[in-house]
Amino acid sequence: MEQIALLNKILTQIKQREGKNYISFAALLTKLGKTGCKLFGLAGTKPSAAIIEKSLSPYLDNTFMILKGSRTSFLAFKLPIDEIVFEALRIKFQKGPFSPGQLTQHMPMKKDEFIACFNRLLETMRISVSVNAEFKVTVRNINASGSTVNSTPATIPTPQIQISTSSLSPQDDRKQFREAFDELDKGRIFVRICNLRRKLGWDKTRFNSLLRQLRAEGIVQLHAGDISSMSEEDIDQSFTDESNFFYATLTMKPQTNIR
Repeated sequence: MEQIALLNKILTQIKQREGKNYISFAALLTKLGKTGCKLFGLAGTKPSAAIIEKSLSPYLDNTFMILKGSRTSFLAFKLPIDEIVFEALRIKFQKGPFSPGQLTQHMPMKKDEFIACFNRLLETMRISVSVNAEFKVTVRNINASGSTVNSTPATIPTPQIQISTSSLSPQDDRKQFREAFDELDKGRIFVRICNLRRKLGWDKTRFNSLLRQLRAEGIVQLHAGDISSMSEEDIDQSFTDESNFFYATLTMKPQTNIR
């Protein structure tokens, strides 16, 4: 369907350029332009958030969802909300440490919902904080791999993204992964993980290890995808991460050289 393909394209571009899995309604209207707005019946005067939501609802399927923030609403890929927050924080963290007061800016949810997500990420040690002599709290570390770490904020002298190098796959594996993805991609935007796994023919440990590494490096992005047409074998050959989140499809940064 043309509308779904257009939303896919816009959100994928936002993900690739900004690292976010969501876009505000206002920014979405700009991206749609006059032609796109007409396609969704949003042409003419500036529509309200309620009208935009009503116009988008028939096309949400299993790929998209609508999130409501304190001031505006957002269109987002259908992912676990903790994963959406984690990815947004990871991108923000690359610009340096930040205070809790800066965290809620442009987040696609209300303040209390964000605090709940933030606390869950702290509990699972995917993020950590530090306190200085003036009791100023600063977010100082994000465990990009999503796995539990045994270090404490006090042992980390400077902000950094932690990526374990012990599980790095050989370069030929990374090259094969890129080539297999390119063969399956062919402009489809999303590639099914089960199809990529079968094409490579690797054992689960080898495939999952490299997939986690590429995800930690920000080269690969995982998505829930539409599982309604998938067989039990397809679902089994997909991917479940350390937090027990299920993913059926993936995207990869364009022209990424992982060789």
